Amino acid sequence: MARGEDNEDSDIDIVIITSNVGDEFKIDTEIHKKVFNILMKTGEFISPMIFSKEHFEKYKDYSFYSNVNNDGVLIVK
Repeated sequence: MARGEDNEDSDIDIVIITSNVGDEFKIDTEIHKKVFNILMKTGEFISPMIFSKEHFEKYKDYSFYSNVNNDGVLIVK
């Protein structure tokens, strides 16, 4: 939806960038529990992706990360 290309079958992509290096697995587990609960309650499929801040900065010029920077909607900083 950030680029206006959503349709009836679109999922919701969420990128989570954490400065807590090493906590990606713990965060991933908790996020996927919440995402599953949302899917069961609403039928909305959410696709979370979790990266360390260092990883995101290292690859920020690659197309996926560049698209996130250019087209993404910041929710919380």
